[in-house]
Amino acid sequence: MDKKCFVCHSLLTSENNSSEHIFLFSLGDTHPVKGIVCKYCNNWLGEVVDFDFVKTFKGLYKTVSGKSEVVSMTTEQGERFSVPIKNEQIENKPILSQSPFKFIDESNFSEHFYDSTDAETSMKKQTNRNPDKNINYNITKETSIPTFYIKPKIDKVNFTLEILKIQAEYLRSTDYNVNTLGEFIFKYANVNKNLPNPFEPFEKLLIYIFNSVIQPGFKYIPKNTDIIPGVSKAEVIRLKEIDWMFISLFGKVNMTIPIITQSFLNLLTS
Repeated sequence: MDKKCFVCHSLLTSENNSSEHIFLFSLGDTHPVKGIVCKYCNNWLGEVVDFDFVKTFKGLYKTVSGKSEVVSMTTEQGERFSVPIKNEQIENKPILSQSPFKFIDESNFSEHFYDSTDAETSMKKQTNRNPDKNINYNITKETSIPTFYIKPKIDKVNFTLEILKIQAEYLRSTDYNVNTLGEFIFKYANVNKNLPNPFEPFEKLLIYIFNSVIQPGFKYIPKNTDIIPGVSKAEVIRLKEIDWMFISLFGKVNMTIPIITQSFLNLLTS
């Protein structure tokens, strides 16, 4: 049976058939396959989806990996806080960063302290270091901890497009006979690729799919599924008489999502 490009539906020949990494090579896919996409659409997908996905993946990994980090944030008043972040949420109480010890004149100095206890401890250390001096302190200003807001770095539209692309290409490579939503979206965008943003008509839908389908899928990993660090993979699994897909990106971001077709979307939004 002759195979066609899943994007433009042109017949694949020895001249236009391309070797496609279903997952990006940088995400551990070392086995490209043929018979999925023509070289013209392959290059186009690389430009409009894959290129930005590398940055999107890094942001998402921080979100779902449970990795903690401390970010320095400065208020409009110039006060610097250390803000602990985990899963794109502020994990614990932000802490006012201590400023360096600063002399005002021969008899006075200024310094930031976390609280009065910290100030007393610091003064005791200064007294022990300078036993011949009478060191006192007074609090000239108390700083209240402001409310910080975290703006996620994840491009939900781009991430969803990449997942739809992976799903469409993987199913094509296994001769799974179904028309996915991704095929429809990529065909439309390819026909209208001269527009500034050919995916614009689908952006709200793509964000909805991320929030309602993909993000919940991060929480479920099927039993007896091998997750290999540094390797990306996909497989169709049967759950409650419905075919789902397990997708592992570099062994770091893992999800179980339904095969997204137009009929599934109609059911989801009904």
